[in-house]
Amino acid sequence: MRTRLLTYLMLGAALTAHAAPARAAVTLRGLIYDDNPRGPWLERYTEARQGPEQVDKVTQTIKVGDGAVLDLSHLAGDVRVTGGSGSEIKIDATKRVRHRDAAEGKRLLDLLRVDINNFNNRVEEAIGNAHDFWRAYQEKAFDTAVKPFLGYIMLLEHDEASTRPVREHEPHFKDRAEYKNASYARRYELFCEKAFREGLYDATAFLMSEKDSGLEGEYIEPSKELSFKNLAATLYGRAVAYSKQQGNG
Repeated sequence: MRTRLLTYLMLGAALTAHAAPARAAVTLRGLIYDDNPRGPWLERYTEARQGPEQVDKVTQTIKVGDGAVLDLSHLAGDVRVTGGSGSEIKIDATKRVRHRDAAEGKRLLDLLRVDINNFNNRVEEAIGNAHDFWRAYQEKAFDTAVKPFLGYIMLLEHDEASTRPVREHEPHFKDRAEYKNASYARRYELFCEKAFREGLYDATAFLMSEKDSGLEGEYIEPSKELSFKNLAATLYGRAVAYSKQQGNG
């Protein structure tokens, strides 16, 4: 189902980027080390033939637990993986493009995108936040006796990276049947269903949008049960009930 989002209710959201192929000039970078005396000559030679180089760097640090797995795939370029101690994965990616037309080079650089999907941390944060919230309510941290409303919205980009099956990794136990060959989108959908049914959240919604149409407010609802309308209706019903309890109805 495709519709247009007119009301924005952000109780929780997650976005992922994805990798998209782009055509750019192939450079000789990597054939000669940076500290080689011929490096400056190679830079001038390449710039004269293929245009100036445009560079964009992406850096992200992800906290991981025991047994974490790094699943890496790439279209082109050099990849270096270094092991070490600690509980973090640091990702440094450099995008490089050469083109005689600077505007076209910038466009191609924007098309080169880095996909960093941190599914486990997104789920752990959502579960942890819910437990902290309800624990605070039990300990009377809120100045009200009425049970508060807690909702969760997950927004994910709809593209090839989020909808293709995820490679399974089963070092300790087998995955449940519903996770077999499931994409990241399907796994997020399953999480939202379970988070609602197990009482972590009073309502959950799972939305997906494409890169271009999403900017116009269009989105997709993979599950009717997890629609934005259902979440908004639940919130509205809770607000009406609270108003009546306060003698305003």
